[in-house]
Amino acid sequence: MSESASVLGGRATYRHESGEVIETTPGTAAFFPEAWRGTCEVEETVRKIYTIR
Repeated sequence: MSESASVLGGRATYRHESGEVIETTPGTAAFFPEAWRGTCEVEETVRKIYTIR
């Protein structure tokens, strides 16, 4: 499954196992493909609209 997300509130840092870092804040759009593997550190409670397919 892949995920598309638009962040409405909060902050989080996603770290891919390859080292790529995605910082999310309100207004950020992010896409995580099916094979994405990594961790997420939530700094502030995140509110988002997302689609998983």
